[in-house]
Amino acid sequence: PVIVERCRNWASKEVSPSVVQAVYNAWEMERHHAAERSIFPELLDVFQKIREDYPGVVIGAVTDGKANPMLMPFTLAPY
Repeated sequence: PVIVERCRNWASKEVSPSVVQAVYNAWEMERHHAAERSIFPELLDVFQKIREDYPGVVIGAVTDGKANPMLMPFTLAPY
């Protein structure tokens, strides 16, 4: 197919580090946005209740990758 040939042609050429970094950054941000779209809505209510009941508590996150809750401004970052 045409698309396969174009991919082979593109992959055979050197890609500048700045292009690689830009693509990676776009992927990482979309990964966090996708996580925000998929989060259980009840979770935010639970976090809010914990914050109200225990104002000094620190809520942490454990991930199996590069997830960063601080890059999720509409859901997890405030907590």
